[in-house]
Amino acid sequence: MKNKLYLLAFLCLSIHLSAQESEPGGIWTSISAEKDLTKKWSVGGEIELRTIGFTTDRDRIGIQIGTDYEFFKNLKLGLSYSWMNVDDDYKFSDDSIRTDFFQNRHRFNAQASWKFKLGDFGFQFRERAQTTL
Repeated sequence: MKNKLYLLAFLCLSIHLSAQESEPGGIWTSISAEKDLTKKWSVGGEIELRTIGFTTDRDRIGIQIGTDYEFFKNLKLGLSYSWMNVDDDYKFSDDSIRTDFFQNRHRFNAQASWKFKLGDFGFQFRERAQTTL
């Protein structure tokens, strides 16, 4: 029985490793700052860098600015804008033409977030609508 468990664990590990081959992951690094302008209104920004796999090849760089306003206690509504420069690696289905260049994208977000406490725990529920051009 013990050998069967080892075999099953090995097979699951090898399936997991082969699944990760097509999506190698990457490094996502960001720096963000937020400033409260009043007790209810805040603004913030973020700079982000993503790499292709675990290399120094850039996949995406982005800058985001946004604002949040607390309309009711624990309920915030916000708007934000993101500029992204993305590596557009697109292939046609027959592999006849392949593009590999960076493309600017503009993303607009509207969001609502609600915070509440339950005993010693704090929770936040956020909904976001976004569009990218």
